[in-house]
Amino acid sequence: MPSFLYKAKKGPKDIVEGSIDAESESQALSKISAIGLFPISIDRKGEDADKGKGAFPFSFFGKIKTSDMAVFTRQLADLLEAGVTIVNALSTLSKQTDNKRLANIVEDIRDDIKGGNSLAASLGRHHSVFSKLYISMVNSGEISGTLEGVLNRLADFLEEQEEFKAKVQAALAYPILMAFVGTITGIILLTFVMPRVVGVFEDMGQTLPFITLLLLGISKFIRVYWYIIAAVIIFLFVVMRQIKKTRQGRSLLDRVKNGIPIVGLFLKKVDIARFARTLGTLLSNGVTILQSLEIAGDIMSNELAKRELKDTFNKVRDGAPLAKALASGTYFPVFVTNMIAVGEESGQMERNLLKIADSYERETDKTIKIMSSLIEPIMILVMGIGVGFIVISILLPIFQISLIAR
Repeated sequence: MPSFLYKAKKGPKDIVEGSIDAESESQALSKISAIGLFPISIDRKGEDADKGKGAFPFSFFGKIKTSDMAVFTRQLADLLEAGVTIVNALSTLSKQTDNKRLANIVEDIRDDIKGGNSLAASLGRHHSVFSKLYISMVNSGEISGTLEGVLNRLADFLEEQEEFKAKVQAALAYPILMAFVGTITGIILLTFVMPRVVGVFEDMGQTLPFITLLLLGISKFIRVYWYIIAAVIIFLFVVMRQIKKTRQGRSLLDRVKNGIPIVGLFLKKVDIARFARTLGTLLSNGVTILQSLEIAGDIMSNELAKRELKDTFNKVRDGAPLAKALASGTYFPVFVTNMIAVGEESGQMERNLLKIADSYERETDKTIKIMSSLIEPIMILVMGIGVGFIVISILLPIFQISLIAR
């Protein structure tokens, strides 16, 4: 019989650890609760050795997008609510799913369940596709008998993620297009148009203005040393990738991003909203506080926040309240820690975490609208100045000839 290591609360400040034999994690949780303990975390002995088994080996056969996962999760919930068995539901979805890689994975999960595994255990064999959050919530749904409701909440969560990503992409699409068009226009004017037009005046012995000579020098440098520019860009790209591979490098980049006005605050709000939404969703579905903190910490994009959450995890594991553990750091604002403290006192921490997420998501939506309304005119202005500068440098010699002719 498998053994499980557990950590549980015996009283408000008493933490006990032990080992218990059970057929499954759900049975272990039931046994722990039956002896009057409140489980904080539970791990199967030797579980780490099995991590990664069954991971889909052909990851290059198409990327599985968040929208694909949201549709799959919603359809699975609908089929289960309609009374279809989990095996039949997965068989149906494997045929209906457009993404071939996801369809193959769904078939694999169905076969695992036929072999006697739970849905959560089958999903865990494909941890490169299904996140810890997804697997933990499904596990809690199976234990509590509310799998359909959990899947619906997971679909809501994934759809909200996709909606937020779409908002950011929509806000950046036009500025990126303008920057691309402006850059191409500038390169064409500098490398093709300007040398030919200015060459006519040089043949006439016309003295060129300083601004024209300056841009002519830039044009010549681009045409002659374009390979150096390309090499520098590639070098910087490679260096950035190497920096992102190290924790110290990511921390340095995060400090730089945090110091950028407006952008730094916006990214922080996005991270806090994601953390609160994930933690609240996990706790409301019966996942232990330590598991929830570990998963919520993994989805944070800021390395400094991840480091603080590891310290928070250790303090909560030692028996400290979550609000107090978060307040000892510097990343999370007082509003967040106060809301969590009130939730801990009232027994509604999950509800307060979701309120925090709603609040910060509203603020990020406002910031996106403000940034998108400001970026467009700024990009047009910058492009106008750049192109206008080049055009004026070309026209100045013409004006000089006209004045001489008069």
